Amino acid sequence: MIDAAFATLPLKTAGDSLPAGAGKPMPARPENPDMREGVNIWFAEDNGEFAFPRLAVDATGEHWDNRLVCANVSLNDGRVFDGWGMFPRVPTEDVDGNPTIVGCSVLQFRCIEPLKKWHVTYADEPLAGTIDEQIAKQMDPAKRAAIRLDAEITVTSVPWAQYFAPGDTSFAARAMGVGWRYEVPVAINGTFEVDGKPRPFKGTGVLIHRHSIRDFAGFWGHDWQAAAFPDGSAFGCNVYPEKAGQPDYNTGYIYKDGKCYNARVVEAPWLTELKPHGSDVSLVLESELGRTRIEGTTMLCTFKPQWDLMGGLSLEQSAVQYRWGDQTAIGIIERSCPV
Repeated sequence: MIDAAFATLPLKTAGDSLPAGAGKPMPARPENPDMREGVNIWFAEDNGEFAFPRLAVDATGEHWDNRLVCANVSLNDGRVFDGWGMFPRVPTEDVDGNPTIVGCSVLQFRCIEPLKKWHVTYADEPLAGTIDEQIAKQMDPAKRAAIRLDAEITVTSVPWAQYFAPGDTSFAARAMGVGWRYEVPVAINGTFEVDGKPRPFKGTGVLIHRHSIRDFAGFWGHDWQAAAFPDGSAFGCNVYPEKAGQPDYNTGYIYKDGKCYNARVVEAPWLTELKPHGSDVSLVLESELGRTRIEGTTMLCTFKPQWDLMGGLSLEQSAVQYRWGDQTAIGIIERSCPV
């Protein structure tokens, strides 16, 4: 839903257009205490050795000086690292005095060029354990490990954008947030360090940036998936399970042969069990192209079982090996249900 009073960027997007100025970090604390700025990236190393199935920093007007960090790391040897917590903010201004940084003491995203290029650094000692321990809620709070990341992020496709103008009271605005949000396929390359051993890497993933006010009250579950493929094709979707008395929320896109198509999910892989890897997360999207089936299998997973912050829902945030026709790619999934 677009407010005609806003000019739009000269940028091709899937979904809604973005208001002028979108994509830039907030220069200062917003007046509205509920307004949130968030930047996060989900990516996997090209050879499937490790993944960050969500590395995020969020700040609201009310808690501007302390930022929420959500850092998930999964290794192909079965280890996982959980770095969720609150950390003090760092200055928004870069060395040239420009407001380009969204971050805190352990995690900083620096916007090099809005909607095109970012730089990310992360350095912390998150909880360390195994995926089996995480699923069983048995990770030792005293066991930690040093994780470092320093990388450049480059946009590789068109953004999938949502924009809801102030005053919009629709369910979709409540679900996605009043304001703007975009997600976009990216390439990432840099250095990752674990066990005191830095290693260069290349990977692919999805970056999300948002300025919005979002109401999570009454949330009952979802399925969000995205990936980009070697030939430039991409998809993204977000759907809530049907629930009596609740509005339908089902949105998505397909980018194929240089054209964007709005899409809906007609078959979704709802979360029904917590598996360390190997879950079938294939989906079917419906658009002007007809029905498009994309096969998927989870590979580097993280979980928040029966999580209090989501009203007892279980949350999965994982990397996925997708196949679309003869194309393969590593993408992402986030899904939640009362499991």
